[in-house]
Amino acid sequence: MNKIIITGAAGFIGHALTKSLLAKGFYVIGIDCMTGDYKQKGIKEYRLHELLQEPNFSYVNLDLSCDITSLNSCLIGCNTIIHLAASAGVRESMKEPSIFIRNNISAFANIIELAHKNGIKRFIYASSSSVYGNREIGTNGLTEDEITDCPQSVYAMTKKSNELLAYVYSSAYNMQTIGLRLFSVYGPYGRPDMAPWIFANSIYEDSIATIYNEGEMQRDFTYIDDVTNAIISIINKTIKDKYVIYNIGASNPHSINELYKIIEMEMRKSGKYQYKATKNGDVKATFANIDRLKKNYDIKSFTNIHTGLSSFCSWFQKYMAEKTKK
Repeated sequence: MNKIIITGAAGFIGHALTKSLLAKGFYVIGIDCMTGDYKQKGIKEYRLHELLQEPNFSYVNLDLSCDITSLNSCLIGCNTIIHLAASAGVRESMKEPSIFIRNNISAFANIIELAHKNGIKRFIYASSSSVYGNREIGTNGLTEDEITDCPQSVYAMTKKSNELLAYVYSSAYNMQTIGLRLFSVYGPYGRPDMAPWIFANSIYEDSIATIYNEGEMQRDFTYIDDVTNAIISIINKTIKDKYVIYNIGASNPHSINELYKIIEMEMRKSGKYQYKATKNGDVKATFANIDRLKKNYDIKSFTNIHTGLSSFCSWFQKYMAEKTKK
């Protein structure tokens, strides 16, 4: 049985990926320290509870920014680590930079060093579309070869730092590192701090949502199942490159206003919102070019945003109704 370690297993993408790998017969050791505010911690506990029902899942509660040598025994028989644990959120990183530096840089340095010392052959990690910064985007989208030395937020800086450190370990120690620049991932079990959840929640509770920059910012919203399918394709196929980065995005940007209107339609209820000025760290648009990913892997077309948001809103309403009953 293939054994994989996933950090951030109770996070949005970590939970979805763990479920998919368990369904395919993998044994997964999930690592998470279960931090976050009230809403974030609530959904993380919900995700983890679901995973703990699986016989081929083991959980380790551990802060990766501290001493993690206790994980040495977990690495026996494992040749792949998927590092998804991180503090997420562009705007939040500008409020609490020290937390993001600790959780996203120090923790990354600890886990990749542990992987090296234990002879792990492959290290897959989550980067972010945020590394591209604020730039004009061509008709074919953002490619992995573009210069990414102008981050607009502390969060983006931490992810770029991860990519640089991964390069050092690939070149110095012959470890294969694969970075995933993820573009605005959404879907069931999603993050309470992201726009789809915020908008759905405000409509559900009949409260006022805040939309920045007149709703004109564009994001390449990417459905969670497409992300996990891409990662599993990467896990299942061996490539020669020792250091590689892939964009994972739907390649079909939509404005925040479009997003809000679709969620209103799927919730079958009109919402209330207010416009506010752009926050520090926000970029105008994201748009993934995934030619490199498609060249190396059998990647199908990505989920249409209407289909994805329909699935998310259906799950969200059930989740909220279940919470109300408790």
